Amino acid sequence: MYRLPWLDDFNVLIDYAVEKGKKKAIALSRALRKLSLLRFFQDAFELPSLTPDEERKVFYQTYAQTIDWLAEDREEKEALSVAWR
Repeated sequence: MYRLPWLDDFNVLIDYAVEKGKKKAIALSRALRKLSLLRFFQDAFELPSLTPDEERKVFYQTYAQTIDWLAEDREEKEALSVAWR
């Protein structure tokens, strides 16, 4: 197995952002964890793997379920409007 140090750094960065309560980091963590567990159990029970499109669908559905996009957009819009006053 080869080592990719930047993946370790990225993982630590995600953990740090999750600890700080960042919504996008929490959503990213949940989506990556769900996809990782899905792959793990498919392999463990010799189930057929998902296609890349199916994997993307699982990832983005999990991510979207975690974040309320409209609320986040409103928060950003308010922050920008306050910053430009």
